[in-house]
Amino acid sequence: MPRKKASTTKAKKKTTKAVTVSRAIKVRKEVIDLRKTIETNYLELAKRFSEIREKQYYRDYGFQSFASYCEMELGIKSRRAIYLSDIWNMVSEYHLSIPQIRSIGWTKAKELTRVLTADNAKELIALAKDMSVGELQQEVRKLASPGVTVTPPPTTLTKIEFRLDESEADVITSALEAAKSMIETENGTTALEHICSTWLQEHEDAAPPSVESIIAYVKRVFGVDLVEATTIVADSPDDATEQLSDDAGDEQQEEGDDPLVLLDKLRTKKQLRAFIKDNALGVRISRKDKIADIKNNIRDAMDAIAGSDSADEPSDEDIEVDEEDINAILGIG
Repeated sequence: MPRKKASTTKAKKKTTKAVTVSRAIKVRKEVIDLRKTIETNYLELAKRFSEIREKQYYRDYGFQSFASYCEMELGIKSRRAIYLSDIWNMVSEYHLSIPQIRSIGWTKAKELTRVLTADNAKELIALAKDMSVGELQQEVRKLASPGVTVTPPPTTLTKIEFRLDESEADVITSALEAAKSMIETENGTTALEHICSTWLQEHEDAAPPSVESIIAYVKRVFGVDLVEATTIVADSPDDATEQLSDDAGDEQQEEGDDPLVLLDKLRTKKQLRAFIKDNALGVRISRKDKIADIKNNIRDAMDAIAGSDSADEPSDEDIEVDEEDINAILGIG
């Protein structure tokens, strides 16, 4: 009889494991599908993330951690997935209304996870509907630090105007009305912020910008032209180095870039460090140094080098040649 009981227990364990694996596979497929519609189905995705974390399904998927699963398989930052998981845990623990939480958007729901309790849930959800994300964050900070006076930042109103044709206006008006209905507000500014905030969160994991757009941005902001890498065909490393040096010299001569002109175009400490290294200058940069002061130190160092170079090279007036020297050069006498 004991053998029969042991075999029954073993069979139950196998059945439980098979059910768990089957559930893990199902959840994995659901997450992949929900990832495509995260903007409208963030709570459904949050529920799956919570289950995957709690039951460690990511191990069944072949990943060592939840973070590696999110980033490698889904292309989602693990921080964002954890936020979503926490949102669902909050909804589940306090039996919150799913339609209400869905209506405020995941950005605001994320803030509520820090301070929401059974006692203040109704009040905070109502506040989240009427507040902007910034206002809600301010309120959460006050609740998270009782007894600490939080001074709100000064309010600055910015007026933005758009000139739209009829079709564009129809699209934007429809989107605003839909957002108002979703988050239950009559404030058009709040609705617009909700649309933009949701879009930014949806696209934070988007593909990086193209090389062309980066080059154009650097030129526009820093006034520096970036060029594509050059392929050198040479018989030896020395020949390649010499060819690159010649090309660099020709390019600098063509562009007429004086080091001081280039220095004026630099905008960051990282760029200035590279400039100091390239020009072999003994200038140190500390974290407290201002960009303008660093540039002045660099100019002083370059002036000092230029002064020492000119002092080492005698001018025509400094060279004295007597008759004996001339005769020796000409081979006379």
